[in-house]
Amino acid sequence: DDTGYDQGDNYSGDYPTTRANGSDSDTDIGQWARSLTSLRERLLRDLGSYRLESRDIALAIYIIEALEEDGYLRTSLDELGDDDAFHPPVDPAEWSTALKLVQQLHTPGLAARSLQECLALQLQALDARVPGQPLAQVIVNTELARLAKHDYVGIERALGCSPDALRQACALIKQLDPKPGLRFSKDDTRY
Repeated sequence: DDTGYDQGDNYSGDYPTTRANGSDSDTDIGQWARSLTSLRERLLRDLGSYRLESRDIALAIYIIEALEEDGYLRTSLDELGDDDAFHPPVDPAEWSTALKLVQQLHTPGLAARSLQECLALQLQALDARVPGQPLAQVIVNTELARLAKHDYVGIERALGCSPDALRQACALIKQLDPKPGLRFSKDDTRY
């Protein structure tokens, strides 16, 4: 080329041709795999972007630390903190506020206490103009048991909706993630 730089026979491109330890075998694709951020790390990082009082941060951290791998909060709010951990003792309204904060961090559906709450949080995060969203919200809030039994006729009758509207809402519900925390779990995928 005109730059005067001779790539010669030694140029291997951007992809390394040997392992970092100097062996002559082919490069392991694992060298290029990115590490996953854990659920807790991600939520704590997002929490750090809020300007909150130290007590509010501590309450949110207690909730984040109590989340299970699938993203659910299965510990009741009144069991999260020891009576000695906070002075004055935490009011139930403070726990509820901290829970709502954690539920708004990063991925909708996290810190839910039930499947119904998980799906409802995800639907609330969608724009109400998404086709099927309003009906899907009603189905999740009131007819989830019938949906689990595939009682579509019963849902149509109870909600007074058309089969097409129900199909659209159900398709939207099927797209939701019932265990949103698992997307942060370590994956042992072999390349």
